[in-house]
Amino acid sequence: MVTRVELGFLVQGIVFLGWIVSGGILKNTSDNITCFFGFVIAGLFCFISGKLLNKKGKVLIDKETEEEIIVKTKYTFLFINVEYWGYILPIIGVGALFVL
Repeated sequence: MVTRVELGFLVQGIVFLGWIVSGGILKNTSDNITCFFGFVIAGLFCFISGKLLNKKGKVLIDKETEEEIIVKTKYTFLFINVEYWGYILPIIGVGALFVL
């Protein structure tokens, strides 16, 4: 099986967009609630985009050896799949809710 790692840096952009969206919606609330909802929104987008991006690979057949090769693209950030960041980011948001 051959894997390629691409587009994992999207997690950073999704977190930034989640903060912008939550800051626009929750203008008059405290910073910790805005940060919490930013992480929750980012987690939701990471989960959805990770599920859409990490699909099953293509099966190619080598002409010479007639051996099957699976080519799969893997989208990771810090060696963690993008869809798993959908679970991690809300947990970070809960931590930020109590720390800030």
